Amino acid sequence: VCIRTDKTDLEGIDKRMCQYLNAVSNSDKNLSASTFNEYIFETFTTQASDGSLVELKPHGHNLPVTWDNRLEFCNLVEQFRLNEFKLPLDAMTKGVASQI
Repeated sequence: VCIRTDKTDLEGIDKRMCQYLNAVSNSDKNLSASTFNEYIFETFTTQASDGSLVELKPHGHNLPVTWDNRLEFCNLVEQFRLNEFKLPLDAMTKGVASQI
């Protein structure tokens, strides 16, 4: 079964993270270029479901999220989380399909 996942799937499993990404991307209109770094203290890393810290870009732990790169950060977090379980799910799907 090849079903594409999207942000609505992510909201179903981690609504709080999606709300945070909406705030960072300024979808809620509460931030501006002048206030962004007063409230957002992120680097290009995210926490995986197992609690480990994952770099979203090479040397991501040293790359601050700024107003100018916030949308890239949000996209990378979303893509990581949506694909976090892709390999194990693909293997399970293949295994089940081989038994049918």
